[in-house]
Amino acid sequence: MHLRPTYSGVVSTLALVVALSGTAYAAATLTGADVKDGSLTGRDVRNNSITSNDVRELTKKDLRPGVLPQPGPGARMEASGALTVPGGPDNSFEMDTEAFDTGSMYVAPDDFLTVTRTGTYLVTGVVHYGQSSAQRQLRIVVDGDVAALVTDSGADTQRTAQVTSLLRLTTGQRLTLGTFSGNAVAVVDFNSANDAWLAAQWMAP
Repeated sequence: MHLRPTYSGVVSTLALVVALSGTAYAAATLTGADVKDGSLTGRDVRNNSITSNDVRELTKKDLRPGVLPQPGPGARMEASGALTVPGGPDNSFEMDTEAFDTGSMYVAPDDFLTVTRTGTYLVTGVVHYGQSSAQRQLRIVVDGDVAALVTDSGADTQRTAQVTSLLRLTTGQRLTLGTFSGNAVAVVDFNSANDAWLAAQWMAP
Protein backbone atom coordinates (compact mmCIF):
# COMPACT_ATOMS: atom_id res chain seq x y z
CA MET A 1 0.00 0.00 0.00
CA HIS A 2 1.45 3.35 -1.04
CA LEU A 3 0.57 6.57 0.79
CA ARG A 4 0.29 9.55 -1.47
CA PRO A 5 0.91 12.99 0.05
CA THR A 6 -2.12 15.18 0.06
CA TYR A 7 -2.16 18.87 -0.79
CA SER A 8 -3.07 19.88 2.74
CA GLY A 9 -0.30 17.73 4.20
CA VAL A 10 2.32 19.28 1.93
CA VAL A 11 1.15 22.82 2.74
CA SER A 12 1.19 22.25 6.50
CA THR A 13 4.66 20.70 6.33
CA LEU A 14 6.00 23.62 4.32
CA ALA A 15 4.41 26.08 6.75
CA LEU A 16 6.10 24.34 9.69
CA VAL A 17 9.50 24.40 7.95
CA VAL A 18 9.16 28.10 7.11
CA ALA A 19 8.08 28.96 10.66
CA LEU A 20 10.98 27.10 12.23
CA SER A 21 13.52 28.46 9.80
CA GLY A 22 12.18 31.97 10.33
CA THR A 23 12.58 31.65 14.10
CA ALA A 24 16.09 30.32 13.67
CA TYR A 25 16.90 33.14 11.28
CA ALA A 26 15.62 35.76 13.71
CA ALA A 27 17.54 34.24 16.61
CA ALA A 28 20.71 34.15 14.54
CA THR A 29 20.49 37.58 12.94
CA LEU A 30 18.74 39.92 15.44
CA THR A 31 21.20 42.00 17.45
CA GLY A 32 21.07 44.92 19.79
CA ALA A 33 21.21 47.25 16.80
CA ASP A 34 17.78 45.98 15.74
CA VAL A 35 16.18 46.96 19.05
CA LYS A 36 15.00 50.54 19.39
CA ASP A 37 16.34 52.36 22.44
CA GLY A 38 13.82 52.39 25.25
CA SER A 39 11.51 49.84 23.61
CA LEU A 40 12.31 46.94 25.97
CA THR A 41 10.96 46.95 29.52
CA GLY A 42 11.33 44.70 32.52
CA ARG A 43 8.38 42.63 31.29
CA ASP A 44 10.31 41.71 28.15
CA VAL A 45 13.17 40.16 30.12
CA ARG A 46 12.56 36.80 31.77
CA ASN A 47 13.61 36.54 35.42
CA ASN A 48 17.15 35.20 35.84
CA SER A 49 17.72 35.21 32.08
CA ILE A 50 20.54 37.79 32.27
CA THR A 51 23.71 36.68 34.01
CA SER A 52 27.00 38.32 34.91
CA ASN A 53 28.45 37.08 31.62
CA ASP A 54 25.87 39.16 29.75
CA VAL A 55 26.92 42.40 31.43
CA ARG A 56 30.65 41.77 31.71
CA GLU A 57 31.47 44.09 28.83
CA LEU A 58 28.98 46.65 30.13
CA THR A 59 30.89 47.00 33.37
CA LYS A 60 34.08 47.61 31.45
CA LYS A 61 32.79 50.10 28.90
CA ASP A 62 29.78 51.88 30.35
CA LEU A 63 30.43 52.06 34.08
CA ARG A 64 33.66 54.02 33.82
CA PRO A 65 34.06 57.13 36.02
CA GLY A 66 31.97 60.03 34.85
CA VAL A 67 29.28 57.97 33.10
CA LEU A 68 26.94 57.36 36.04
CA PRO A 69 25.41 60.32 37.89
CA GLN A 70 27.53 61.39 40.84
CA PRO A 71 26.14 62.18 44.32
CA GLY A 72 25.37 65.85 44.80
CA PRO A 73 26.79 68.12 47.48
CA GLY A 74 25.52 68.10 51.02
CA ALA A 75 26.49 69.58 54.38
CA ARG A 76 25.37 69.94 57.97
CA MET A 77 26.38 72.74 60.34
CA GLU A 78 25.76 72.64 64.09
CA ALA A 79 25.81 74.84 67.17
CA SER A 80 27.87 73.16 69.84
CA GLY A 81 27.77 75.59 72.76
CA ALA A 82 25.10 76.75 75.21
CA LEU A 83 22.41 78.73 73.40
CA THR A 84 19.42 80.88 74.17
CA VAL A 85 16.87 81.80 71.54
CA PRO A 86 16.19 85.48 72.18
CA GLY A 87 12.66 86.82 72.20
CA GLY A 88 11.45 88.58 69.09
CA PRO A 89 11.47 87.92 65.36
CA ASP A 90 14.15 87.36 62.75
CA ASN A 91 16.84 85.74 64.86
CA SER A 92 19.33 83.22 63.54
CA PHE A 93 21.48 80.60 65.24
CA GLU A 94 25.21 81.01 65.64
CA MET A 95 26.69 77.85 64.16
CA ASP A 96 30.30 76.79 64.69
CA THR A 97 30.76 73.09 63.86
CA GLU A 98 30.84 71.03 60.67
CA ALA A 99 29.14 67.64 61.01
CA PHE A 100 29.81 66.73 57.37
CA ASP A 101 30.43 68.54 54.09
CA THR A 102 30.66 66.76 50.75
CA GLY A 103 30.46 69.81 48.53
CA SER A 104 32.39 72.69 50.14
CA MET A 105 29.14 74.21 51.41
CA TYR A 106 30.28 75.12 54.92
CA VAL A 107 33.26 76.90 56.45
CA ALA A 108 33.31 76.93 60.28
CA PRO A 109 32.40 79.04 62.17
CA ASP A 110 30.07 80.59 59.58
CA ASP A 111 26.36 80.70 60.36
CA PHE A 112 25.27 79.71 56.84
CA LEU A 113 25.53 77.01 54.19
CA THR A 114 26.40 78.12 50.66
CA VAL A 115 24.79 76.35 47.69
CA THR A 116 27.54 75.09 45.37
CA ARG A 117 25.38 73.34 42.76
CA THR A 118 22.02 74.39 41.38
CA GLY A 119 19.26 71.86 41.96
CA THR A 120 16.59 70.57 44.32
CA TYR A 121 17.77 70.18 47.92
CA LEU A 122 16.30 68.43 50.94
CA VAL A 123 16.82 70.95 53.75
CA THR A 124 16.24 70.14 57.43
CA GLY A 125 16.66 72.24 60.58
CA VAL A 126 16.40 70.96 64.16
CA VAL A 127 16.41 72.65 67.56
CA HIS A 128 16.16 71.09 71.04
CA TYR A 129 14.20 73.58 73.14
CA GLY A 130 14.09 73.89 76.89
CA GLN A 131 10.95 74.58 78.92
CA SER A 132 8.82 77.45 77.65
CA SER A 133 5.17 78.10 76.93
CA ALA A 134 5.99 80.79 74.36
CA GLN A 135 4.98 80.43 70.76
CA ARG A 136 8.00 79.67 68.59
CA GLN A 137 8.85 79.34 64.94
CA LEU A 138 11.76 77.47 63.41
CA ARG A 139 12.61 78.71 59.94
CA ILE A 140 14.68 77.78 56.92
CA VAL A 141 15.92 81.09 55.55
CA VAL A 142 17.31 81.53 52.03
CA ASP A 143 19.16 84.78 51.34
CA GLY A 144 17.23 86.49 54.12
CA ASP A 145 13.77 85.25 53.07
CA VAL A 146 11.79 82.60 54.95
CA ALA A 147 11.46 79.56 52.69
CA ALA A 148 9.82 77.15 55.18
CA LEU A 149 8.76 77.20 58.83
CA VAL A 150 7.07 75.28 61.62
CA THR A 151 5.21 76.79 64.56
CA ASP A 152 5.51 75.24 68.00
CA SER A 153 4.46 76.02 71.55
CA GLY A 154 4.30 74.07 74.77
CA ALA A 155 5.54 73.79 78.33
CA ASP A 156 7.41 70.52 77.97
CA THR A 157 10.67 70.35 79.87
CA GLN A 158 12.42 69.25 76.68
CA ARG A 159 11.06 69.62 73.20
CA THR A 160 12.32 69.15 69.65
CA ALA A 161 11.26 71.27 66.71
CA GLN A 162 12.06 70.26 63.15
CA VAL A 163 11.46 71.97 59.82
CA THR A 164 12.03 70.12 56.54
CA SER A 165 11.46 71.21 52.97
CA LEU A 166 12.42 70.44 49.37
CA LEU A 167 13.77 73.66 47.90
CA ARG A 168 14.91 74.65 44.45
CA LEU A 169 18.21 76.47 45.04
CA THR A 170 20.82 78.08 42.81
CA THR A 171 24.57 78.32 43.15
CA GLY A 172 25.65 81.03 45.57
CA GLN A 173 22.50 81.19 47.69
CA ARG A 174 22.93 81.05 51.47
CA LEU A 175 20.90 79.00 53.94
CA THR A 176 20.51 79.91 57.60
CA LEU A 177 18.43 78.54 60.48
CA GLY A 178 16.12 81.26 61.74
CA THR A 179 13.78 81.59 64.70
CA PHE A 180 10.96 83.59 66.18
CA SER A 181 10.06 83.32 69.85
CA GLY A 182 7.57 85.08 72.08
CA ASN A 183 10.25 85.23 74.80
CA ALA A 184 13.75 83.96 75.42
CA VAL A 185 14.01 80.15 75.31
CA ALA A 186 17.00 78.05 76.33
CA VAL A 187 18.29 75.46 73.89
CA VAL A 188 19.31 72.19 75.54
CA ASP A 189 21.04 69.01 74.38
CA PHE A 190 19.09 65.91 75.35
CA ASN A 191 19.55 63.58 72.35
CA SER A 192 23.34 63.18 72.40
CA ALA A 193 23.40 65.61 69.49
CA ASN A 194 24.20 69.27 69.14
CA ASP A 195 21.55 71.71 70.24
CA ALA A 196 20.73 73.17 66.84
CA TRP A 197 21.67 72.17 63.32
CA LEU A 198 20.86 72.81 59.68
CA ALA A 199 21.53 70.32 56.87
CA ALA A 200 21.09 70.49 53.11
CA GLN A 201 21.48 67.64 50.61
CA TRP A 202 21.31 67.94 46.82
CA MET A 203 18.69 65.53 45.44
CA ALA A 204 18.16 66.29 41.73
CA PRO A 205 18.91 68.88 39.04
